[in-house]
Amino acid sequence: MDIEKVLDWLSPLPPLSRSPSTEPTAVFYLNPSSPSSIPRSISSSEALPSNVALATLVQQKHLAPLAASGLILDCRSPVPPSELSAHLHAAGQAVMRLPRRGKVVVLSSPDDVTSSLLEGFVLALSKEAARNHTSVNLLIDEVGSEGLPDAVSFFLSAPSSFITGQLLSCGAAPAVPEPLSATALVTGAGGGIGRAIAEELARTGDFKEIVLTDHPSAEANLDATRALLGESAVALPLDITHASAPASLAAACSSPVAALVHAAGITADASMKRMPLNKFQRCMDINYSAIASVDDHFLEQGAFADGASVVLLSSVSGVAGNAGQVNYSTAKSGLLGYAKDRSKKVEGVAWNAIAPGFIDTDMVRTIPALNRVAIVRAVTSMKARGLPADVAAATRMLARGGGGFRGQCLRVCGGMLIGR
Repeated sequence: MDIEKVLDWLSPLPPLSRSPSTEPTAVFYLNPSSPSSIPRSISSSEALPSNVALATLVQQKHLAPLAASGLILDCRSPVPPSELSAHLHAAGQAVMRLPRRGKVVVLSSPDDVTSSLLEGFVLALSKEAARNHTSVNLLIDEVGSEGLPDAVSFFLSAPSSFITGQLLSCGAAPAVPEPLSATALVTGAGGGIGRAIAEELARTGDFKEIVLTDHPSAEANLDATRALLGESAVALPLDITHASAPASLAAACSSPVAALVHAAGITADASMKRMPLNKFQRCMDINYSAIASVDDHFLEQGAFADGASVVLLSSVSGVAGNAGQVNYSTAKSGLLGYAKDRSKKVEGVAWNAIAPGFIDTDMVRTIPALNRVAIVRAVTSMKARGLPADVAAATRMLARGGGGFRGQCLRVCGGMLIGR
């Protein structure tokens, strides 16, 4: 008997779907600053409207399900505090009436009071909406940012289904290199998540070549990834912590690097009381120090293309900490500050981090099935596990400059109930 199929059958919700068929067929656009506008749905494929109020649900009192399966709540324009409660209440009611697997994007101005208020609204509402596998995310528009339409489009799409309760600031859209004119480099490409990222970047046809690397002990897996990608892929087995690794990686790239994805990482778990220095050091070297060495070399050699993106694979353990993983949590948390610092100091390159949650990989499958299901139900709002494809989709969006994000942390975790 397949115990996981039985458990899925017993679940009150069907398994989380990432199929394009679950993308919103229509989206309600709500602008609280214009409550007199007439409700109407718009196609999710249309460009994000600017300065046009298309719909409001303030006057709708009944609780019938909405015809639209997506919702954009635009709170960028000032709303008097006396009126805000009614608008947020109406929007919250609308979110809870969306069909299953709905997509909700809340837009805010950079104002600290407004964005903080909406953050609490989104964080709490996303946990309730997750029971229906509806995602709710908050995007802060940095004064009419050019990257906003790309970000909204991603969070309304099926590949974003495992992302909810997130707050991200959208900046100016970078000058992204033309397709097939630059290189993408993926470290840790022999692992489950690294392979999915490499496949996603290759599938979109945005890059002239995909350079793949992993530790020599994973050479067979690395070669398997290269074989999946075809002639555009180059495999280079090496120890990322070796002093010669940055130069070797730069030499393997035949064109400027437009996307560098640091997916290489290890765990070396033990309680702090029993943690030897060499185990702590090895984890820090691979998960943190080697990344800085590679980036420094690429900057010194001018190996990055204009508008390049560096994506760092962090973890929810770096966001919230995890007992038995002090070394791992330290390194992965360091990447969050590293992304912010680099993005502030370096022009022309954007650093962002992704913090995956409970993702279905070979490592996770070593946990007994019943325990895995129990963990997922206990710690995620959506009561679902993530897939490597979820991380890959988010990586692809960041790697191509979607949203104009800089120094951000995007959690791909199904609304985990720990950390922020």
